[in-house]
Amino acid sequence: MTFIFNQADIDAGNVVLMHMGPIAPVLANLKVSDGEHSPGSIILNVPVQPLTLQALQSQSSPIRIQQGSTIMSLSLVNLHAHTNGHVTRLSYNVTRYPLHGKVLLRDRATTTSVFSHYELLRGMSFWLSL
Repeated sequence: MTFIFNQADIDAGNVVLMHMGPIAPVLANLKVSDGEHSPGSIILNVPVQPLTLQALQSQSSPIRIQQGSTIMSLSLVNLHAHTNGHVTRLSYNVTRYPLHGKVLLRDRATTTSVFSHYELLRGMSFWLSL
């Protein structure tokens, strides 16, 4: 498979190596050319770090429902996950609901047990007290 990019692409941060395999170094062969001279070859050795994921709940901002209210927006203030990977790929899965609560998404008419980090960041996730 061949990909062509230039120095401007690299400088703009548009060239990304995404590793989807085992935790082993990646070797990539690159041919570098200025368009006038013979291309030179470079072997790029990329060490792969294991992914880390740490789920945190803020003790200072637990999920609280105001008396008389049945819904509140969830945010990073209530739930937070830290990873050295792409946060856009994170999802939250409710594995056990409390007796009187559900998670609701703004763009869905039903409750859900799964919501994404993107939905959390965009204020699309709500706690519904039943």
